[in-house]
Amino acid sequence: MINTFTLSESLKIHTTIYQVSIAFIITLDYNFTQWLFTLSGG
Repeated sequence: MINTFTLSESLKIHTTIYQVSIAFIITLDYNFTQWLFTLSGG
């Protein structure tokens, strides 16, 4: 029972971390693209 709970909690935490990092990467990528666009005289 404890193992199942731990696995479930662990999975939930990893999913959250994964989603946050994806959002972070998308934001960084967007900002970087905007920056390059501005730099090249847009």
